[in-house]
Amino acid sequence: MPAKKPASSLNSNPFSSNPPANTRQVTGQVKTKGFTVQRPQTIGSDQRQMVVFARDSSYSMSGEKSADASRASMELAEELAMPFNKDAFDMAMIDFNHGSRVVLAPAKATAALSQLAPIRPGGMGTNITSALETALSILESPMPFEAPYARPVVLLFSDGQHNQAGDPADPARRIREQADLVTVAFGEGDEVDETLLEEIATSPRHCYRCTDGKQLRAFLAEVGQTLGTTRAAGIVATRALGKMTTGARKTR
Repeated sequence: MPAKKPASSLNSNPFSSNPPANTRQVTGQVKTKGFTVQRPQTIGSDQRQMVVFARDSSYSMSGEKSADASRASMELAEELAMPFNKDAFDMAMIDFNHGSRVVLAPAKATAALSQLAPIRPGGMGTNITSALETALSILESPMPFEAPYARPVVLLFSDGQHNQAGDPADPARRIREQADLVTVAFGEGDEVDETLLEEIATSPRHCYRCTDGKQLRAFLAEVGQTLGTTRAAGIVATRALGKMTTGARKTR
């Protein structure tokens, strides 16, 4: 991982920086969840983008599920690290069960390829609130490089029900104020709380279901492709992230 710059030189407010050169105008305000979100007005060819990925590592993820999800994580990183993207993506990764922990501190996606760890299932529950709070702390910390940053993206998947203390609604709302939040119900049947995952996402269209590891891998690869394409086109990814189709189906 590249050495971080001193705190004084880090971009401490990356989502309100002045528009950089070589930019295109995009939509400003979008109403979601009953309030208005101020979208960045411009996306520049020199802007970086942060992707925070929260992975369910509860005991129910044991076996083939965790192996498939670990491979899917790597395939997301591989897409973001493609030469086409000009090393412009940063990644951070969180694993959560009854609590949450950062398993990959913010780093360039190209560097993350050698740092990603497989999911190690365990714990006594599923704490989506903790995962969102940890993601929020990453977003509210100085970004790892002194550069303008585009609107970040938070991805979260779970195969179960939130069953720990704390309401996910508040950290989800705070994330949506500054990032796009995409959620995935991973698995079949009623074990996954699709209603909650839909409620915390940027919009119902930003909540998806992947029934097996193959779909999850295809879905996360499409996320990476979508982010690369929208950044290259100079547009925010919000709308495109709500229209993905490969390997996943929208819950509603």
